[in-house]
Amino acid sequence: MHEFRDLSNAKSTKSTKSTKSKSSKGLKVPKLIPNISKSTYDLAHQCCLQLWSGVEFSSGRSQTSDAALLQTWAGKFQNHVQNQKQLRYSEKEINEMTHAAQVSIFLNFNASDRKSLNKAFNDSIKSLYFDAGIASDVFSQDLGRALTKNPNHSGKIIVASRFLFFALPDRCTFNLNQYVAMSLGMNKQADKFKSDLVAAFHHRIYKDWKILKKYQMPYRTPEIKADTWELACSGGWWQRRVLDVAVLLELKLTTAAYTRQLIRHKQKPKKC
Repeated sequence: MHEFRDLSNAKSTKSTKSTKSKSSKGLKVPKLIPNISKSTYDLAHQCCLQLWSGVEFSSGRSQTSDAALLQTWAGKFQNHVQNQKQLRYSEKEINEMTHAAQVSIFLNFNASDRKSLNKAFNDSIKSLYFDAGIASDVFSQDLGRALTKNPNHSGKIIVASRFLFFALPDRCTFNLNQYVAMSLGMNKQADKFKSDLVAAFHHRIYKDWKILKKYQMPYRTPEIKADTWELACSGGWWQRRVLDVAVLLELKLTTAAYTRQLIRHKQKPKKC
């Protein structure tokens, strides 16, 4: 299982709910994700089970399942790494990802952009696979040129984090969200909040790993191959997915209304 490090440089193990920057002798104090309760993690786990089976956990609407997205993106990526085959994602596959990740707003996508995206993946393959950091600058810039009219659009980093989260499940990547960053008092520009938010996620998963490791990834389904499933399990992908949703819940950025309703009616969320 992946070993997580605390990258926050914070001396105190206590997280803070303050959204204002504090300084001591000119040093910037890291902005941390607030403490998350066991009940919030339990709810987040149930929400993730919904996503795994293709159900949006707040509205209950159907969407491409996390299991299918993981197989598509990680499966093709690993095939490229292992067999040196050209990495190609179809427009349908990219659209499924952007809609499921709710980042379609950043994109003005066409067939030419798909070619640019695939080129970005191929050109950045080494740095992506061997760099443990989230969304390398080279890849983010290439993705920005491929998927947005403005190559400096901050959305490129947000979109890149979603692609990498599913393409590299064995790497310690996180879904970046500008609303999470803003709720924590960080700069709303992704190129400025990226490193701070990644450090905040590392700090929280490091502190809460004893809780998170108890949430196990669902059993493999026909949608996902054994090697992809095992890769995600060994990389702590499910625990990072649970943390991702738990942070949204803790900061009240999502309601999880559909899943809460299922729990109230004592029905188990859909599983594969």
